[in-house]
Formats: sequence, structure tokens, C-alpha cells
Amino acid sequence: MPAATPLSPLDVKREREKAKKEARKKWIRQNGGSGVTKAEKKAIRESSNCVWCSAPADETDHLFPLSRGGPDEVSGIVASCGRCNRSRGNKLLTEWDWTRVCRGLLSNDAVGRELARLSGEDKDPTDHIPTGRRPTHT
Repeated sequence: MPAATPLSPLDVKREREKAKKEARKKWIRQNGGSGVTKAEKKAIRESSNCVWCSAPADETDHLFPLSRGGPDEVSGIVASCGRCNRSRGNKLLTEWDWTRVCRGLLSNDAVGRELARLSGEDKDPTDHIPTGRRPTHT
């Protein structure tokens, strides 16, 4: 048998990404299926810029990560750029970059609802920020 041609680093990367996508699809199917359609995700991406940095949105981000038991529902998904989405990974909002989370609070009400859920209280999630640095709600 002829020896297999070695894969280039780019081919290896593509294969890993493909395997990761397939594993994610399998996980979603095993855990109740996808509650959000591709059309709904596209509409979310096109409806606004990234809630975290205001760059053009090219992805969607689950406020409560699926890998940590979050629901796959439209109400829990926001528009995100790839850079912010990868930076956040599967971190909860309380574990991530507070500057970006504050921007999200200003641009999307769902971010505030998720922070309130995480804190277990019905209060303004920005109350602990010193007054001079607190984002203004419009």
C-alpha cells in the first residue's frame, strides 16, 4: 500500500474545526435539540452589531453557555463578533471582561436579565460599579 500523504497544518486545522462542529451538533441533538433555527440566528446577527464591542456581528453568542447547561432559546442569544465570542468562550458574564459586559448592558436588555439571573436578585446589575464609572441607561 502506498504511504498516506501527510496533511498540511491548514488541513489539520480544518479537520479539527470540522470535528468540533460535528461534536457540537451531536451534543445539541442529545440535549434536547436545537431550539433556534439558522434563520433566527441569521436574523439576530443582522439585527445589530456585536453587543460587546459594537463591531459588525458575524456570529451569535449564548448568554448562558450551552456547555454549562444554558437553554438554546432566541431570548438568550445575542449578536456577537467572532473576536468577542471566542474571547468569552464558555464563561458566564460574571467571569468575563466587565468592560465588554457593561457595553452589552447598554445595548441589549437580555444581558441585564442574564446578570440578574446569575446574581439571584432583582436589582440593577451595575449597582456595585462606582457612580462615576457606571454606564448610563437611556
